[in-house]
Amino acid sequence: MNVGYRNTLKVDETIQTLLKFKEETPIDHRKRPEAEYCLALQYLMKKDIDNVKKHWKLGLAAEDPSIRLPLVPPVGGFPVKTTLQMLAHLNFEGAEVYADAFETVPDCDVANTNGITFPF
Repeated sequence: MNVGYRNTLKVDETIQTLLKFKEETPIDHRKRPEAEYCLALQYLMKKDIDNVKKHWKLGLAAEDPSIRLPLVPPVGGFPVKTTLQMLAHLNFEGAEVYADAFETVPDCDVANTNGITFPF
């Protein structure tokens, strides 16, 4: 199954998939921060800035060394995080306008494992 960002009609489906992933995995899962960042981007597509900020902060928290497993490095080179980082530097001011500017945004590939669809 491919839940992509390019099709805005699938935003709600993507949000539900990511929320299910969060329910099914521990906080120290290596992909947890990416899931939070993907959720923030999906909420940006909906112009729900409060949830953008919430999931941005949850993504940063999930990267905290006190939570991450010792061998799991911080998230780096992830386009969704980079996009949100730019908005965070602006305190998410004008984020709604930025959402309107999306023609293409980074895809989030998903894989299906044991009936759970989650981002990779």
